[in-house]
Amino acid sequence: LLFSWIISSIFIGIIHPVNLTRINLIFTPVLFCMIICLIEFNKRIKYIMPVALVTLFAAFIFFTLAYHGKTYQKRADDVFNAGIIPAIEYANENSSSLICISEQTQFAYIYVLLVKKFHPSEYLDRIEWLLPSAYPLDPARTPRALGLFRFRISDCIEDPGAAFVLKLKETPPNLEIKYKTKKFIKYQVYLPKVTP
Repeated sequence: LLFSWIISSIFIGIIHPVNLTRINLIFTPVLFCMIICLIEFNKRIKYIMPVALVTLFAAFIFFTLAYHGKTYQKRADDVFNAGIIPAIEYANENSSSLICISEQTQFAYIYVLLVKKFHPSEYLDRIEWLLPSAYPLDPARTPRALGLFRFRISDCIEDPGAAFVLKLKETPPNLEIKYKTKKFIKYQVYLPKVTP
């Protein structure tokens, strides 16, 4: 049964492109085979099981450190917009004016929906899309506004009380306004010091 599992996993890997799920198909029977081999070796050679378990445990620790270590965390922080949710929450709690979110943040409206929890009836009929006409059902489109939130920086230029949620290397467009800033991992919130 185990042998047929391995053969079918290899066959599926040959027929279909390899992805994480298909790798897991063969990973499990290989682990079972390794356990069976260790049990058989332990019958013939004394103390091989503790040595093998310590070796496997050390390999697991090194793998985990390499896979989930600082290099992975840095790449994941960039891809998954680390710090944007607390930055949006902070801007929402401390500003009653428009809040503009960096245009460099893809799908920023999703993070706003996670923070504000709008009911769909509050915004679906009033959404103005940034790229509306070509493909109206395209999920990659971005709305221009959700409540007080704007997803194009130019929409907030004329409002001196607007708050900005920007990536660390970005600056707000109104440089003559003094801002109070707060950093959230990869984002910085700019709140005007004196709201008109």
